[in-house]
Amino acid sequence: MTIVEAQFNCVMQTVVMTNFSANSDPSVQLEYITDWDRAMHYVHGTIVDFVHGGSTVFMDWSMAGDRDLVTILDNGTIRLNTPYYTFGQITKYFKPGYSVLTSLNVISPGQQADGTFPAGIEAMAAINPSRTEIVIVVLCDDRHESNATVAELLIELDLGGGRYSTIALKDVEQRSVTTVVLTTDKF
Repeated sequence: MTIVEAQFNCVMQTVVMTNFSANSDPSVQLEYITDWDRAMHYVHGTIVDFVHGGSTVFMDWSMAGDRDLVTILDNGTIRLNTPYYTFGQITKYFKPGYSVLTSLNVISPGQQADGTFPAGIEAMAAINPSRTEIVIVVLCDDRHESNATVAELLIELDLGGGRYSTIALKDVEQRSVTTVVLTTDKF
């Protein structure tokens, strides 16, 4: 994936987790076709809770158990499942004290949400208290072209005070969770 940033100078770090394939995990719930579908649903749920639901805290009661993020096997071994890593794209980079930017707009977001799975592309952004770092997580699940990439994804940010920025992500892989970290002296 290539990132092109248009309106302010900053340092960008990109972390991509992508292309998790279906597996034979017997603990996958029936409503999720593959382990990736389950993993994608965690990221989608978090975006919905924070951006659309106004949440300020997230607690996952099902983190440990017989499925989902972490599986504790009968022999005591701990297995970290695909949702653990995709959910980590949020928990690792969205730190305590960050404020969610509700003025995030993904241009041409792809397909509509169908009630169970998210729309083709969703995003969430947050800014740190000192206004020197913005974190954006992008969930790309356009199931129309399973091995294609999104040639260009534009994300608009309202930085407040009449200041706006457009971030252009190039060649975003399908069925991926991408985290972009933007840093500068002051946003």
